[in-house]
This record gives sequence, C-alpha cells and structure tokens, in this order.
Amino acid sequence: MGRSNFCKAIYSFTVLILQCNFLLAQNFFGQEDSVIDIPCNTNSFYGASSNTIRELQINGQNIVDLGIITTAPFPSILAMAYANDFMNGSTNRTFYSSVVAPAAIIKYTGTSWVTIATDSLIYANAGGYGDYLYFQHISPVGQINDQCISRLLPNGVLQKIFTDTSLTFTVADLEVDSAGNVYFLRGSFIGNTTELTVIDSSGNIINSYNADSTFNTLSFLYGMFFMNNQLYLAHGIIPPVIRPLIITGNSVSLGTPIALPNVTSYKDMDNCYQQPNIPSGTASIPNNNPSIKCYPNPFTRETTITANTSSVIDNVRIFSVHGQQAAFGITIQNSAIKIQNNDSPPGIYFVRIQFENKRSSYTKVIVSSDY
Repeated sequence: MGRSNFCKAIYSFTVLILQCNFLLAQNFFGQEDSVIDIPCNTNSFYGASSNTIRELQINGQNIVDLGIITTAPFPSILAMAYANDFMNGSTNRTFYSSVVAPAAIIKYTGTSWVTIATDSLIYANAGGYGDYLYFQHISPVGQINDQCISRLLPNGVLQKIFTDTSLTFTVADLEVDSAGNVYFLRGSFIGNTTELTVIDSSGNIINSYNADSTFNTLSFLYGMFFMNNQLYLAHGIIPPVIRPLIITGNSVSLGTPIALPNVTSYKDMDNCYQQPNIPSGTASIPNNNPSIKCYPNPFTRETTITANTSSVIDNVRIFSVHGQQAAFGITIQNSAIKIQNNDSPPGIYFVRIQFENKRSSYTKVIVSSDY
C-alpha cells in the first residue's frame, strides 16, 4: 500500500501541474455570480474518472453508471466534492475541485470551471455536503508533515480546522455528513491504518473508531461517500469496487465489496444529496432550537422571529415544502427577524437562520389564507 500511494502521489502531482498549465493557457478562471443547480437521483453518488464526473447509482448489489455529468477541460479530475453554491448564498448544488501553481480551488458553474479561492497549500482531496466544504492537504513523502484539513468559508478563505500530525492521513480522501462532520482514516504511516477519525466543523475530534487489520491487507484505498447514512470506501483493484465501512461499538471494518462499472478508474468520490438542509415533499421539520420564537404564527402579512442567543445572525433564507427558495421580505435587527409576506401563497414554509459561527437553526412558519 505504501508503494501504491507513493506512486499515486507522484502521478497526482504531475496531473495537477498539467491541469494548471492548461487552465492558465486557456485564461479559464473568473468569478461567477451563481451556478446552475445539478440535481441527482435517489441512491446515487458521484465518481471522478479521468477528466469526467459520472453519476453512479446503487441498485441492490449492483451499481449502474448513469452517465457523465460534466467533462473538465484538463487531463484529470482528482479532488472532487459536491456542495451548495454557498459562497453566493445559494442552495444550488455543484462540483468543486483544486489545481496548483498557484494553488486554487475551482467550482463548476454548469457551463465552465472558475477560480473561487487561492491558498499556499495544495489540496488533493475534498468532500462536501450542503454548505459544508472541506479540503485535505497531505504532505509529500519525505517532506515535513504539514498535513491539514481546511474548510472553505463563504468569504473565500480556506480556514485550517484540523492540523494534528500525531497520526498520518493514510487514505486519500475525506467525507462529510449532513451535520458537517468530517470522516477520514489515519495511522502511524501510509499502509498502516489504525483509526477512522471524526471531527466536527470546528475541527474538534468527536469520535474515533479502531480500524481492524483488513484495511492494511488492501492496496490503493481511496474515495469515500455517504449513502443512506452508510459510509463507503472505494478500493482501486481491477475491476474497482466499493466497500461499506461497518462500525460496531468503537471499531470499524470493511464489508462485502460491490463492483463498480468497469470504466478506466476512479480518482475521487462524493455524496449526492436531495435538497440540502431543507425539507422535501410535505414533511415537516421541527424547530431545532427552542430559543427561536415566532409570533404571530400563523400570520398573514407580517411576523417576527426572535433568537434568544448572543450569536450574530449572518443570513436568513425561507423555503417552501418543495425546497424552493421563497420570496419574502426579510429584515434583520440584532436578534430579531421581521418577515413580510409579499406574494407567497398560503402554506407551510421553513426558515433557516445561519449565524456568524456558521451554525444554523430552523423554524416553521405558516402563511394563513385569512387576508
């Protein structure tokens, strides 16, 4: 496993240089205001293969290739994550990746790739969910270990949240759940995975699971994703497979492999998710923060939400039960949020309140038909 990962590191660095040279030659970078929403199907996940991103779907013990979502104008996609266009305050979902020289994070707009952030470190792995997007920096073999995990903030800053070097990242990827927690594998050296580590969005370790010896009998492990609360890890044999990570108590092991469609190879994988952070269909979502109060509710023209908290309110968005952003007038005054109904029809709506510390709270409001 050590030799395979070393070869992969050399190959990855070479490909990233080619990516950068191509992009600079094409004058490809530029800021965009928004992206086209890229939805996905039930039981689907994404895989980066060569310079394409493909949608894959699990059907029992079979995986179906649903086809190419996008083809990148550079030789190979390595880091790949799927997350909201949160830097523009949008719930539209899209893909993110990275290049080098200079190191940069790029985003797919639905028609092209654009630069959205730069950094001094090279990030070769990524994972996302909703408004959470993380990148993993692994130190090259033989150099000082400055490995880290960074979170991309809405202002374009890559904030290091995890810099512990007591153990080494042993598998080239990380994954993110709906709460923004990050999952990754570590050990004393590449080829000796000893634990699955889980950190929260601030970088605090909240769980660790002892990895059994199965991890160290397999070479070329890469690419992680969640589906239906199950974490999977890709195994790059020929043909490639995915394996569920089975957590029992404080231990983790690899489950029965499921064969991937026999394309050339996969370099990275990520979650697919439906309507992130907001309800879908007609299901209701409870107020997840009892300090959030709304009065009057139901209302016709105007209501006020108060947040009994010292945290500063950053932004507020309102969604219909179908996950579409609704057009309400929103005024934030300290810890009070005044909502004015302009033309939204009667019904149930869900309010997402995001605070300056990036934590979110939800509440439900009802627009009455009694005008």
